[in-house]
Amino acid sequence: MTSEHKRAVGIFNSRSDAESALQDLKDSNYAMDKVSVIAQESAQGEDIAGVEVRENVGNKADEGAVSGAVAGGTIGGITGLLVGLGMLAIPGIGPIMFAGAEATAIATTLAGGAIGAATVGLAGALVGLGIPEERAKVYHDRVSKGSYLVIVNGTEAQINHAQEILSRRGIQEWGIYDIPTSPADETQPKVLGQYKYIVGVFRMRHDLKDAISAMRETHFPMTQIYVVEKNPPPFASINSIEIKERLENYAGLGMSEERARHYEQLLERGNYLIVLSGTDEQINEAKSVLEDQSVEDLSIHDPSVVSVNS
Repeated sequence: MTSEHKRAVGIFNSRSDAESALQDLKDSNYAMDKVSVIAQESAQGEDIAGVEVRENVGNKADEGAVSGAVAGGTIGGITGLLVGLGMLAIPGIGPIMFAGAEATAIATTLAGGAIGAATVGLAGALVGLGIPEERAKVYHDRVSKGSYLVIVNGTEAQINHAQEILSRRGIQEWGIYDIPTSPADETQPKVLGQYKYIVGVFRMRHDLKDAISAMRETHFPMTQIYVVEKNPPPFASINSIEIKERLENYAGLGMSEERARHYEQLLERGNYLIVLSGTDEQINEAKSVLEDQSVEDLSIHDPSVVSVNS
C-alpha cells in the first residue's frame, strides 16, 4: 500500500444502522472489498447487510475458531455487500462475528492462539492495524457492549467519501489512521500496556457465580474473564462467561509449569478456576473483589516477567 492509503474505523450502535450504512456505501459504488464489520455474535440465522451468518463457533482458539473464520469467508449466502461472515469464540473475548476481508484476516490471526491474543484479542489486533492503543480499547469496549465496528480502507479521497456517507447514518468514534508500512505489522495482536493475569480457585459453583456477579457490578470487562472447569458441557457458560476445560497457554500467562500443575490438580478434584486479565488498576480491584468472595489460591502473573516460581 502506498502512503496515501488510510484506514478509518467507526462505531454504529445498532445492526440496522450498520446495515443501512453499508448499503449506502455500496449504492455510492464504494469498493466493498475494502469494508469490514466486527460485532458480537448475532442471533442464529441473522445476517448483516445481506451476508448470512454461518454458525461455526469453536471453543478453542486453535480448533473451531479457525474453521469459523475460514468457513465464513468461503461459503455462505453472499449478496455482494461484503465477503462472507463467520463466527468464532476467542478465550477472554467471547463469541464474535467477522465480516469482510480485513476482519476475516483479524479473526484468523486471533484464532491462531498467539501469546496474548486470548487476553487482548480484538484490541491487540486493532493496535496491530495501526490504531492507537487507547482508541483500540474504546472500540473493543464498544463491541463488547453490542455495538458494530466498521473498518474502511482506501485513499484519502475514498475515506473522505466514506465518511460523508457514514456520517449520515450516525457513525460514532470515527477515526482515520495511517496503515503500518510493514506488512508484518498487520493484524498481529499486541500486548497492551501492562496487562497481567489473576488466577483463583473456587470450591463451589455458586460461590464462583457470586464472584462473577460481584465483578460485573464493578463494571470489570466481562470479556476479560473466563472460567475453567473439569469436563464442561459443549458451549457451557456461567453468568454468560465462557467455560474452558483446561488452563491453556499458562506460559503466556507468565505462570510457571509447577504452578500450572498445581491448578490442574485442583481442577481434577472438582474445583473451579477463574482467570482474569487487565491493567494494574483492574487487577488490583479484581483481587480485592475476589478476596471478598472467598477465593482461594489466588495468584497474579505478569507475562513480561520470566519466573520459575510463579
